[in-house]
Amino acid sequence: MMDLDEYEDLPETISAAQVEVLVDVFINEQRSGSGKDWFAKLEILADKQWHTYSEPSLSVREKVTSWILEAWEDSDDFLELAMGVAYSFCLRKQVFERAFVAYNGSQKVEFAEMLENSPGDNMDAYWSLRNL
Repeated sequence: MMDLDEYEDLPETISAAQVEVLVDVFINEQRSGSGKDWFAKLEILADKQWHTYSEPSLSVREKVTSWILEAWEDSDDFLELAMGVAYSFCLRKQVFERAFVAYNGSQKVEFAEMLENSPGDNMDAYWSLRNL
């Protein structure tokens, strides 16, 4: 099990393969009931995934999607997390849209922009980099 400090001490950028290993660690510790600080850990993993600048494997996307749907809460904090994770991990739009529809927080405009700039079935975490 990794504690939150270990997640926070990860380098800013890590490989996609390392993210995949960490996703497995995260999900397994949650399943065993020994996980805590899951919200912060998942935010860190989403950030690390985004900084790989590559779409994660189908296996990773399926694991993260399954975990998000099993842990679902209708609080704005969770919905923000779900949308951020769906975006960073390039998950199916349905996950993002489910959270977006229920979300009443202050970042609605930013989330709408993410959705609008994600053509196709999955979220596109890198749309803003394409015009650079």
